[in-house]
Amino acid sequence: MRRIWIGVGILLGLLVLGILVMQITDRRLGAVSDTLQQAAQAQDWNEAASLSTLAQRQWKQRWHLMASLADHTDMDAVESLFAQLEVCRQYKEKAKHASLCARLSEAIRDLEENHRLTWWNLL
Repeated sequence: MRRIWIGVGILLGLLVLGILVMQITDRRLGAVSDTLQQAAQAQDWNEAASLSTLAQRQWKQRWHLMASLADHTDMDAVESLFAQLEVCRQYKEKAKHASLCARLSEAIRDLEENHRLTWWNLL
């Protein structure tokens, strides 16, 4: 009988750990996605460029945590979009910059969604 309680304790510990990871990724990736969304909607080029640079810095700060939790294919896609965004900033391509910021925001939201406790993620 004692062994069953050990198993239940381990399962509850894993559930709590999963919920904590979900909340951490939601908070951290949500901030990056929101910054990119603001950059996509910014009218002023300097503001858009500084917001996208801030988002890239935020992403790099959170990269190690996300690399340990997320699918690397998705991470590589985000990294590729950030590289394209850097070229757009360098050549001041405003329309493409806004488009890439919106795509990046969605890609990061997708990463965030992959770690939420939902019934479709359990299946």
